[in-house]
Amino acid sequence: MTPCRRCGAAGRAYRVGPYSVVLCREHAKARFQAQRRRECAAILRTYGDLSARMEQARAHYIALRAMAAGNDPEVNLFLAAAEQCALRYLAEFPDQAWRTVARNGDRAKGTHHAQRARARGGYRLPIDVPWLRRVWRHECALCGTKDTRAHLDHLYPLAAGGEDTPWNVAPICAAENLSKGARPLWDWLPGWLAALDPVTRTAVTHRWCRRRDERTAVDHP
Repeated sequence: MTPCRRCGAAGRAYRVGPYSVVLCREHAKARFQAQRRRECAAILRTYGDLSARMEQARAHYIALRAMAAGNDPEVNLFLAAAEQCALRYLAEFPDQAWRTVARNGDRAKGTHHAQRARARGGYRLPIDVPWLRRVWRHECALCGTKDTRAHLDHLYPLAAGGEDTPWNVAPICAAENLSKGARPLWDWLPGWLAALDPVTRTAVTHRWCRRRDERTAVDHP
């Protein structure tokens, strides 16, 4: 095997930017962690006061619940679960986000979303996709299926004037995301739930209840 360029121990080639660098596992881990720390520090500087961002997230979900008024109460249950995940994303970001592994595909998704929001003139903030997926436990936000490459869906669509922010985006299975399309979540979700068998529907809503009731670093500093 080719020796590590740092310590001379047996290593293998790791992709770093446009180049391949031969590093042992220990030095590769240190290099990728340093890169993640830099990425997350840059995003954190953009976020600024996290308490203010959390208030924005709460206000966003108050507005969504108002727009969804009169729909199935399960819609509001999902929105409560999504709100809790958004608050956790922000509350734990400084200490935990850098620990997640970033794939180039996730970086590309974040860039693509930002470009779409910019083209529409919508409000946007950078989204750390690896940390967003980790907050949702690498599951589909709706059905709970493990899916590390789930689509990223805007709960209130960009096409309708929605924001490209961590609190308006959730990972959703490809089939469900394509079915939802550019409709607001509350217009689509009741029909999706109605198509589920009773056992699956109960399991899905119980999972939303658990997410809604999860505590964050804000709840137990």
